[in-house]
Amino acid sequence: MEELEKTIALLELQLKRAKSALSRTKYHPELKGTLVMKYVKCGRPSCECQKGKLHGMYAYIKTKNEDGKQIFKYIKTKDKDTLIPLYLENREYKKALAKVNKLQKEISHHNNLLRKEKKIQDGKTGQTC
Repeated sequence: MEELEKTIALLELQLKRAKSALSRTKYHPELKGTLVMKYVKCGRPSCECQKGKLHGMYAYIKTKNEDGKQIFKYIKTKDKDTLIPLYLENREYKKALAKVNKLQKEISHHNNLLRKEKKIQDGKTGQTC
């Protein structure tokens, strides 16, 4: 039981740190899709890219069209300095949020284990709550 309590205390400390990290990130809900960097073929038949030496890396936004089909939208050079940092901030926010959610689930799981263990202990000693 003592080991579970230590684990919960450690997880709660990690959760506090993760929430702090989350609060320092910013989410931009207006940005749809995921930033991806791709090498591409240009389509000219005599180009080296047809032999495997692709062009790039170019920045794209991976998203879905109205039919649900995955598409890639090219980020224009003039928009890169603005959009790429915003998409990277979203990526950091999502990672931090996932960590917070994972820690909360772990804490809940360990608290359930602790409650069960206490019930077992109470049953062995004849105590009631």
